[in-house]
Amino acid sequence: MSDYGPQITWCGQPVWLLKTGTWLVNRLNLKMLALFGRFAARSPLAMFLARWHRRISGSYLYTLKLDVNTACFLKCKMCYSGAKQQDLQLPAQKIREIIDQIRGYKIRLEFLGGEPLLRSDLPQLVSYAKQHGRVPFVSVYTNAVLATGELARALAAAGLDAALVTLISAKKEVHDEFVGRKGAWEQATQGIKNLRDAGITVYTFTAIHRDNYLDYREIHSFVAGTLKAHALFYQYIPQQPADPLVIAPAQWHSIKRWVLTEQNAAHGEHVRSLYWLTGNSCVGGNYMLSIKADGTVHPCPFIRDIPIGNIHSNTIWEIYRDRYTHADLTGFKTLPADCAGCSHASVCGGGCRAGNRNAGCAAGYQAKDQKCLGPYNDPISNAGSVDCIPTFF
Repeated sequence: MSDYGPQITWCGQPVWLLKTGTWLVNRLNLKMLALFGRFAARSPLAMFLARWHRRISGSYLYTLKLDVNTACFLKCKMCYSGAKQQDLQLPAQKIREIIDQIRGYKIRLEFLGGEPLLRSDLPQLVSYAKQHGRVPFVSVYTNAVLATGELARALAAAGLDAALVTLISAKKEVHDEFVGRKGAWEQATQGIKNLRDAGITVYTFTAIHRDNYLDYREIHSFVAGTLKAHALFYQYIPQQPADPLVIAPAQWHSIKRWVLTEQNAAHGEHVRSLYWLTGNSCVGGNYMLSIKADGTVHPCPFIRDIPIGNIHSNTIWEIYRDRYTHADLTGFKTLPADCAGCSHASVCGGGCRAGNRNAGCAAGYQAKDQKCLGPYNDPISNAGSVDCIPTFF
């Protein structure tokens, strides 16, 4: 064995086996990853277990991202849902049916939009997921503008575990300009405080782009010190060819290295173990599914042009089982040709390719992550993974 094995581009198990595997692995995943992370880089045992997992066990459903609506009053320069002013809502009854389908399987549930806080029944949906669905972790992605103290307390009482809040900068003018609304920064930071004071864990979600990449340390300090929250950084997804907000791969690389080696090394080790075991720094389609407000299922919130089913026609388990009957998904999850010969291909899988088509990349999803600085020749190592895998969260 010279590497960690191929990417997962198959399924084929019957639904009962998918459910059984998900039930088992989601109860053991943290322990399994911790154990896997102890193995030395390129050790025969680590490579054997990774190959066994990818060929025999396959993937398991870990997270469902659910767009509960499409309406939003902001005009962010980057949006995963293509949010528009008019509202399309996923019916509450259908949301409850989805929760019923994953009940007891330890699958995390994330409410997205649009802006989820526009739904007056959001606390009831959270409560249903926690109490009836026994969902271990329920979170909401929000701009926090509507997160009043009263609503924050209602969400906390319902059992909401975490809120991920868009915060583009510690500077109000930079944030407001990115989201297209004057005063949004003041409202968002107050919303963060309201959520935090209600007992909800708050993570800020910052897309790193041209107008804030030099301020990432300041953003981290502001979030941790002033807001008493946890700062998360992720890459800006190009929205158009020659997008002026895209930063150079080397600039993203330096920020990623600082976050994962200096600020949160434990998280960096956790994610590294996940990539090594699963063989893909994109979890979309294998460990995560995204359900849009019209019921269409996609591998990722940003991959809106690869539909793999609709929950109005099939259960989430049937869609998950049959996902690789869709050639577009198989192509998306196949190792890009320009990764051939890279020493890290078997633990990276080509990186995040969500923005390739938007950016005008001729090969589209069949090209590697445009932030990659490879191909690499150096052998896989713990420290090298932070450098050589372009996508870390």
